[in-house]
Amino acid sequence: MNNREEAREYFKNLNLSYEDITINDIYKLIQILNFEIVSVENISIMIKEPRIKKNKNIFFKNNKLVFAEIRVKGLYFDDREAITFNKDGFIGIAGWADNHNLIPFVNGFKKWCDYLSNREK
Repeated sequence: MNNREEAREYFKNLNLSYEDITINDIYKLIQILNFEIVSVENISIMIKEPRIKKNKNIFFKNNKLVFAEIRVKGLYFDDREAITFNKDGFIGIAGWADNHNLIPFVNGFKKWCDYLSNREK
């Protein structure tokens, strides 16, 4: 299950919503993505790390996630989407990536969904 739509469905099937996501969960997603990125063999781009820019790309209102954007940097690009939680509820997952380069983002996102659904609430 390595495509964007299946990953979004996975999030929904676990009954997760933006209300379940805290700022610490965003940082946990970054941690998981970093692990997945370095675990993939023969990835055609070298992604340095997902990063959050001074929290300007994360917005909460009344402790509910409204928008969050995790970006990646590589050897031949400076700023591309890793995971984006859009205001309209759409979750963007490495829209620039081909099927091979998408693997660590989808796998990481799904592991993060498991983390969210299994933690104590």
